[in-house]
Amino acid sequence: MEPVGFGKRFAASLIDIVLIVIGGMILGGVLGGMLGTAGGAVMGAAEEDPEMMAVGAGIGGVFGAIAGMGLGIGAAGIIFLIWEGLTGAAAGKLILGIRIKNADGSPAPVGQLIGRSAVKQIASVLTLTASVTGISVLSTIGGFAGLIILLGFFCVLGANRQALHDMIVKTAVYPK
Repeated sequence: MEPVGFGKRFAASLIDIVLIVIGGMILGGVLGGMLGTAGGAVMGAAEEDPEMMAVGAGIGGVFGAIAGMGLGIGAAGIIFLIWEGLTGAAAGKLILGIRIKNADGSPAPVGQLIGRSAVKQIASVLTLTASVTGISVLSTIGGFAGLIILLGFFCVLGANRQALHDMIVKTAVYPK
């Protein structure tokens, strides 16, 4: 069985991106809008004027929805990263009938799959770590590492059909 080439992997990534953006915007927009509306209404109520309460609710709802969309997309991205790390196939790979396995085609253990997800998303992992710990240099390192991993995607065009992150953790993408 031959590993899957660039085209199918790229298509799976595009499907994942579309689902992450649409799902994250819908969920985040709805939740953020509801929270923003409630918060804006409370702020408007402090003025003890029903019109100010309505205006505050409207403005809060709009800003809450916008902020919620950004947070929703980030949360959906994390969910997809964990999903692929635990199962070996996020939605795009499932739809296209492909799965992450050991480089030899045997099933990969969960630890190896999680390691692959972490290496593949190193820029996001280090940026999140930087924002939680306050160590800003991690974000810079993550940016450089992410660029290297991005360039490593083109290794899929080679004979082994493995991206750099696959080579690092000894995995490959195969048909189910």
